[in-house]
Amino acid sequence: QVAWRTLLFVLVFPTAFFYSAVYTEALFLLGLVGSLYHARRGQWGRAALFAAAASATKIAGFILLPVLLLEVLRQRAPLLRRPYPLVAPLGAALGGLTYFVWLQWRFGDFSVFFDVERAWHRQSLDPVFFLGIQRLLGSTDALYFYPPNSVPLRTPFLLLDTTLIWVFLAAGVYLWWRVRPSYGALVAGLALLPALSGSPQSVNRYVAVAFPAFILLARISWEPLRNALAVASTLGLALTTYLFVQGYWAG
Repeated sequence: QVAWRTLLFVLVFPTAFFYSAVYTEALFLLGLVGSLYHARRGQWGRAALFAAAASATKIAGFILLPVLLLEVLRQRAPLLRRPYPLVAPLGAALGGLTYFVWLQWRFGDFSVFFDVERAWHRQSLDPVFFLGIQRLLGSTDALYFYPPNSVPLRTPFLLLDTTLIWVFLAAGVYLWWRVRPSYGALVAGLALLPALSGSPQSVNRYVAVAFPAFILLARISWEPLRNALAVASTLGLALTTYLFVQGYWAG
């Protein structure tokens, strides 16, 4: 039941429509789930392949390197006598590095990736944790990231994105201590990466793949609360899908 509920919360998350759009989220989620699924079962070669697919798909996939290393340590694999489990975290590094090698071959400069990121205002390590609070206090500086010609709900999106950072960070801490360290590291890492990118844009899309956080929702025992959260999330999905198909900013 928890597995089915988890899948439900993944599919009704407000930015779940990106799984059926031409974006990286669907393939990236497959890589994340596949790598941890096989790592938990000690199938390190398969975990490495999925991890490589994840990091080759999205730079955030590099987070799987420490995540899978945590999983190796948790299983107390005898690394000195049999270092084979280490191929899983190495796979997470190999996939992303292969992508940068391709960029170097195709464009003669692997840093073109970072040039593109700068065009989306992701050019520093400035934290964006408190931009929503600053907006509530009257500041309009952070609205710069949400152009008025494409974002009809500028302040709500800013507040949503910065709130999600804190929610998923908290979920990561809880997962680390109460469920599984690798799950907590994955969720916290996926929230921290955009939070330290200098821009709050698209956080609602970036955390949509943090599937262990949805396991927490699926484990809520009180059914009325669980159903209320599912309905609220579905309404959010309906709104963002409408904005997306109308050509507006939705994540």
